Amino acid sequence: MLTRSWLETAAQAHPDAVYLVEGARSITFAEMSARVRVLSQRLQALGAEHGSRIATLVGNGSRLVELMHACQYLGTALAPLNPLLTQREIDTLLDTAKPGLLLYGPEYADKACKSVVAPCVETDAELDAVEPIEASLPVFDQHRVLTILFTSGTTGRPKGAQLTNANHHVSAVASASRVATGSESRWLACMPLHHVGGLAMFVRAAVDGSRVVLHRSFDPQDVMQTVEHHRITHISLVARMLARILDDTSAPGWAETLERVLVGGGRLPDPLLRRAVAAGIPVVPTYGLTEACSQVCTAEHVRVDAGEGWCGRPVDGTEIDIVDPDGEGRGEIRVRSAAVMEGYFDDAESSARVVRDGWLYTGDIGALDRSGQLYVECRRSDLIVTGGENVYPAEVESVLVSHPRISEAVVYGRRDDEWGEQVCAALVAEGAPPGREEIRSWCGARLARFKVPSRIGFVDRLPVNASGKVDRTNLQRLAEKRFDETERNA
Repeated sequence: MLTRSWLETAAQAHPDAVYLVEGARSITFAEMSARVRVLSQRLQALGAEHGSRIATLVGNGSRLVELMHACQYLGTALAPLNPLLTQREIDTLLDTAKPGLLLYGPEYADKACKSVVAPCVETDAELDAVEPIEASLPVFDQHRVLTILFTSGTTGRPKGAQLTNANHHVSAVASASRVATGSESRWLACMPLHHVGGLAMFVRAAVDGSRVVLHRSFDPQDVMQTVEHHRITHISLVARMLARILDDTSAPGWAETLERVLVGGGRLPDPLLRRAVAAGIPVVPTYGLTEACSQVCTAEHVRVDAGEGWCGRPVDGTEIDIVDPDGEGRGEIRVRSAAVMEGYFDDAESSARVVRDGWLYTGDIGALDRSGQLYVECRRSDLIVTGGENVYPAEVESVLVSHPRISEAVVYGRRDDEWGEQVCAALVAEGAPPGREEIRSWCGARLARFKVPSRIGFVDRLPVNASGKVDRTNLQRLAEKRFDETERNA
């Protein structure tokens, strides 16, 4: 049973071991623990209370890692927001989370200060100038919510997955067992820390005493150099990152220190897997969800013969079941584990729909082979995963039909070797159709860039099925034909 914070435990077990490397600076577990203690006192001086929420608009950096640990000390939930979202999207998330405090990096001051839902404090000079107060910390509770990580709903309404201390701990232990990490392991963190895949690396390192080298952003050459210089053993990537590394690296020798390169955030194309293995990169596909606190299945070994969609067996302590399988064994994937979220914040209806009788109903479609290996057919029937980012069609469709000359819209994903999927929009115009650049500009002002459709086409009407619902399969076929004709005649 988890009885005290990971950082406190690690600082006592191996105080002088390096926990985090950022640029030229190395921070030991003992040093991080001391920094977090002071940060906790400063947050208390700002009014952070047990059971409250702190939202952040910050990029990758050690301060966000410190805030995660400080929130664990305080019994406060951390809600890290994607700072690349538009003002409209950020305001929606803040209105949903209702934080007592918003902390922002200086580069995001404009977005943060336009929000009025909570007091705003800059994370560097302003926060460091706060006088710490001596206050007792609450009793550690393993079932207290530590993070609220947002994932858009199929209705376009954002939902905050509530992950407890226990959820994170169980996930970290299961991951360490599957990918064989320990105190000698070295992670490279180049994933965004507002995603569970990025933040989870620092939880794992605090739990098993390993080291994390943190990058502020992803750059293929920086990754290559860091792997060699710091003798990195483990990395988490999405398929798009892996493709860029292979494109930018002429010699594969830099990968010799690697033991595992976990690739998740969407389907790993078989040609990309084969290309990586041929280059000497030990790629293992992984399948996970924010609601399950990261990894659900991770392959144990590198394989090129398993087939498309292969993700390996469930990690320790995780059960997978296929609901209502068809003749080929494909159906909805459901997951049962102590790592499954407590529920969505302030959304009992969605929580009850997704978590039932201890099972997380993922909405993803997949199948299990006879040996228990999971094959994921699609991430969700309507979810688009592009470059590792999740895009829900309903959210984009809502923005599109708000345009005065668009009456109907259907958004879907199209397989793409580079990005995983392209965001495509089939539209019905109200009168003369607007130009594609006008539509992209309209969306770009209201949505993050990765949500803006890259392929846009107009159809005369949306086909419907016998029940009166849009027949998405026939629509995609019609739209793709129309797109191809338009491109040929351009």
